[in-house]
Amino acid sequence: MNHDLHTGRPERRPVGTIAFPDGADFAPEMTPAQVGAYSTLALAHIGDGVYELMMRTALCAAGLTAVTDLHRECVRC
Repeated sequence: MNHDLHTGRPERRPVGTIAFPDGADFAPEMTPAQVGAYSTLALAHIGDGVYELMMRTALCAAGLTAVTDLHRECVRC
């Protein structure tokens, strides 16, 4: 993680970017034509990942901390 040289705090990144350990950023920007090139199965696969991340985030925000509880509730969703 990069740090601001003046404050020493972690560097703020634009919303929607992901910082990798090597310092590279990943900010997907696609045209409608590029999105349209994906098959429906590929889009469904991406959507499943987004849904799972939302469920995991909600469970953690609800206060679940034990791995077994998190897994059980995530599978139930």
